[in-house]
Amino acid sequence: MRFNILIVLIISFLSWPVQSLQNDDVYAQEVDVNNVDWFKYAKLAQVTPEILYAIALKESGKYISNVFIPSPFAIGIGVDKSIGQLKHQSIYPKTRFEAETVLADLITKGHTNLGIGMMQVSWIYHNDKVQHPFDLLNVHKNLEVAGAILKDCKDRNHSNLSMLSCYSYGEGDDPNGLIYANEAFEYANTYGTSFVRQLMPNGPPIGELNESYLASIWQAIEANTSLQETK
Repeated sequence: MRFNILIVLIISFLSWPVQSLQNDDVYAQEVDVNNVDWFKYAKLAQVTPEILYAIALKESGKYISNVFIPSPFAIGIGVDKSIGQLKHQSIYPKTRFEAETVLADLITKGHTNLGIGMMQVSWIYHNDKVQHPFDLLNVHKNLEVAGAILKDCKDRNHSNLSMLSCYSYGEGDDPNGLIYANEAFEYANTYGTSFVRQLMPNGPPIGELNESYLASIWQAIEANTSLQETK
């Protein structure tokens, strides 16, 4: 039965249209996340931007030029003894083309326990949220899907700690998930706080300026959403 399912997955994968980069502008749009984006996706997930950024670091963080940042093309290969994958492995492709090549090869070989992109969205559990696995290499789609998963976890759990455990391990009370959650909170209090501070405008009075700035962000997001809904 497992073999038949695997054959169907491979055939389906090979029949999907290949999505490649058309030009540098498209590439830039797919890897660039600006300040409005972080607040937008945090609002979607119903978490703070600090926590969202901390999750990105926990999932795909890598030191690049001595700076610890999320990797948009990261691929995590989970354990699957049925195909000989006995330990978790992380791969950090430098380009989307490289990531697509690696991902296609893994799926063709029968890997389904995969974490894809910046937020390491689980392919085996959330493949219904996109049309193609390559979609999750687009950082905006990746954050959008991750935000929906976080919101669902928050709806089913009573605390942020349980929500983060749910995001990573599927259950709010998983022991390993709770360890993950506590580490994510540590990241939020350090890297997350520092990162979000960079997103805020400078100049006195800081409190009023930030409050106005955030209000303008939400207004812009809601206005854009309203326009899309009327199309």
